[in-house]
Amino acid sequence: MSGPAFILSLLLVPAIVQGVTPSPPKTPDGLAPCHAPLQLENGVPRATGERLTYQLEMFGLSLGTAKFSIERRGLFEGRAVTHYGVDVDSSSLFQWVSKVEGSGASLIEDGRSYPIQATSRYRFRKEHEEELQTYSRKGHHVYSERHHNGTRLVKDTSFSTPVLDFLTGFYFLRGLNPQDQGCTIIYTGHKAFTLWIQPEQAEALRTNHGILNTTRYKLRYASEGDNHVKAIRIWISNDNRRIPLKITGLQRFKPQAVLEHYRPALH
Repeated sequence: MSGPAFILSLLLVPAIVQGVTPSPPKTPDGLAPCHAPLQLENGVPRATGERLTYQLEMFGLSLGTAKFSIERRGLFEGRAVTHYGVDVDSSSLFQWVSKVEGSGASLIEDGRSYPIQATSRYRFRKEHEEELQTYSRKGHHVYSERHHNGTRLVKDTSFSTPVLDFLTGFYFLRGLNPQDQGCTIIYTGHKAFTLWIQPEQAEALRTNHGILNTTRYKLRYASEGDNHVKAIRIWISNDNRRIPLKITGLQRFKPQAVLEHYRPALH
């Protein structure tokens, strides 16, 4: 497995080197810093072949889909890893306004719940961004190369605790026990986000796949540069698969993602 081709173009653009050592990252009023991130007992899901497809909605209109997948297992720099992916694409209705597309990938070493490498990219109107993150020191150190509209930025950051990229964070939530609560740190776009996870209640959720027993969580988060705390709710199935069935933003426009299709892992 190799890094994306955009690395070659990054070498042609002057870099701005920055260094920050948050311990822990700063948070706005109303959100406590994350001094002791949650640890997983059994690690993240690793069964290859699983596919989760979500319908993205806002105001009752379809915005497109997000497809999460556990792609394959292999070796990366001599280490056994699992490759995770996500692809986001806007629907034909939303493309009439402006097309949105993006993707991400993470490599997680066996026995770990933080990545050793992660990539992401998105394109929206005239905005185009790509990022490659390399993690070391057991997830405590991140070297990130970010390419935003032709400008290359490099950031070399150390943390006092392991951190995750956004895609690993999705599978990290699935690895929690139903009543686990606490915090973790997500690093993306050269920003450290503090995320607090709080189980609210057990709830029977009506879905396209029938009525399923879930645990409903409230997630509150903000980056080190934010002035306000944001929140979402997420319903995760109570079976061994721990599937996120619905995600709803609690801000003004209340966007949501609803599981449309599930393909189980290959055996």
